[in-house]
Amino acid sequence: MLSPASDLKGWLARVESFAPQVRAARDEMDRQAQLPLPLLKEMLDAGLFRLWLPEELGGYSVDPPIALKVIEAMARIDGSAGWCMGPGNVSGLFAAYLPETAAREIYSGDWLMNGAGSIAGSGTAIPVEGGYRLNGRWACCTNSPGCSWYLGIFTVLEEGKPRHLENGAPDLRIFYFPADKTEIVPTWDTGGLRGTGSHNLLLQEAVVGVEFGYSLQAAKTWVASPMYAAGSKIWSQTAFAAVALGIAKSAIETLIEIAKSRVPTMGSAPLCEKPVVRDELARADAALSAAESFFEHKVQYCNDKLNQGQQLSERDAAQLGQSCSHLADTSRDVAQTMYRLGGGASVYRDCTLDRCLRDVQVAAQHAAIGPRNYEAAARTMLGMT
Repeated sequence: MLSPASDLKGWLARVESFAPQVRAARDEMDRQAQLPLPLLKEMLDAGLFRLWLPEELGGYSVDPPIALKVIEAMARIDGSAGWCMGPGNVSGLFAAYLPETAAREIYSGDWLMNGAGSIAGSGTAIPVEGGYRLNGRWACCTNSPGCSWYLGIFTVLEEGKPRHLENGAPDLRIFYFPADKTEIVPTWDTGGLRGTGSHNLLLQEAVVGVEFGYSLQAAKTWVASPMYAAGSKIWSQTAFAAVALGIAKSAIETLIEIAKSRVPTMGSAPLCEKPVVRDELARADAALSAAESFFEHKVQYCNDKLNQGQQLSERDAAQLGQSCSHLADTSRDVAQTMYRLGGGASVYRDCTLDRCLRDVQVAAQHAAIGPRNYEAAARTMLGMT
């Protein structure tokens, strides 16, 4: 029986139990550019992709402060496995806004990771009787080989032109669409996060019922947990930041192990005897701890406010995004420092520092934790909302 949703210790133990399997699968992940499906299935069966799936759909509706620690823990074991858990759990957030009948149909299967896709608005939806005809292509769709349903954002077209809402904004809708109508285009060939199966998805002339989508601008949830009241975007970005944090912590842990034992070329003592190594290690650890504290404070603040039945302000949302981008940037900087301090040992592909550097560089490139969050935070500071 799984630990209760509020039991962080239980969830962390569940993650740690996968450490030997995940590390043993690294070479296979690199070759296949995805998590091996048997390993993915075991993680799914263990509930590791149901943290943010509503309880009403068989998930756990775990509060973000706890769920993010669980995702971070997997990323400390392996960046690709942690990243798969990130978007894999984010998809559960979107389920809370689907009409209930469609949500139950989609999330009633054994895999319960449905919803891989992208929220980049590259799809088009044409109204037809009872539903919409969908077309589109989406890049970087993590976990795409392991899903029965995907999701994407679509612009609704009428007479070949975007349909607009009363406020003048384009009518954007999220739709779920089944795997048997979707082509996976194997494009994921990267240095970092190789094992995430983040391929392109291609959808052509697929018709789905109106109940399999909802308006992006007017989404309302039917589930009980207050965490869904803020919309899916608020918490999505935090999952990506948590993965970057876990990778950076792994880099620090690996450098400490190397520094205690490795004697550099033309040296006579281990790296840990060099004052410059100790100085930079401590500074990096302090920077990461500070960024983590800022992040955790904003996550907890937003979570508490929602649990009290309050709405998040634009400033709240902007500061949360700011903390995500700051944590991702700091994590990348820390991993780079650890790689440099590791010297010649870092350059080999079987060294964890090499993997951490490659993984965090890709993780920090995600748009959800990119520079635009700083711009949004500054606008609220200046009263420019």
